[in-house]
Amino acid sequence: MLYFLIGLIAGIIIGGVGIYLIMAGLKKKPRLDSSKEHQTGQVDLPEYLEKKAENLDKLKKYIAETDENITNNAVEKLLGVSDATATRYLEELEHEGLIKQRGETGKYTYYQKS
Repeated sequence: MLYFLIGLIAGIIIGGVGIYLIMAGLKKKPRLDSSKEHQTGQVDLPEYLEKKAENLDKLKKYIAETDENITNNAVEKLLGVSDATATRYLEELEHEGLIKQRGETGKYTYYQKS
């Protein structure tokens, strides 16, 4: 009976320490990026919209000047944006009727001027 109580108490202590360590590890760690977005967790909406408009203008100019097929990778490199952002920009321009998607998904998908 004594060994049972000692084991129970030890288990409770070890379990408590384990839970404490796990919870301490789950706390949000500070980011090294010093930008306002990363410090506050919020995006400066006017600045974001301005950058988006600027990027869309660059993309429209690129489309007007090129006779080549437009790919997601080309947009990523041209604007320095992520794959998801490039896709959103291309979808927006397709919705405006400036380009037309060819192919469904994958590396053979590209866009042409409408």
